Amino acid sequence: MENWDELKPERNRKELYRKLSQKFKQYSSILIVGHEPYLSSLIGMVMSEEDRVGTAGGRIVLKKAGLAKIRITSSSHQMIHGELRWLLTPKHMKKISK
Repeated sequence: MENWDELKPERNRKELYRKLSQKFKQYSSILIVGHEPYLSSLIGMVMSEEDRVGTAGGRIVLKKAGLAKIRITSSSHQMIHGELRWLLTPKHMKKISK
């Protein structure tokens, strides 16, 4: 487990993208834990098609204790793109743990 200053909301996202692309190889599995609304915003940006086709991706609202799985489709030091595979709310998590 590592604490990254790059996950702080006041930091530049490109710093986070750069660190992720340097530290992890393609097909790596990682878990990023953060706070709202920054984490939902980050997920939305990763899902965004904006800079590729001129339209924005969907907005995600990650509830407290929620969990999202994103499949990264491309990455660089400037941007990370991916697709939402699943989103679990706290209610889903409670049902799974029973």
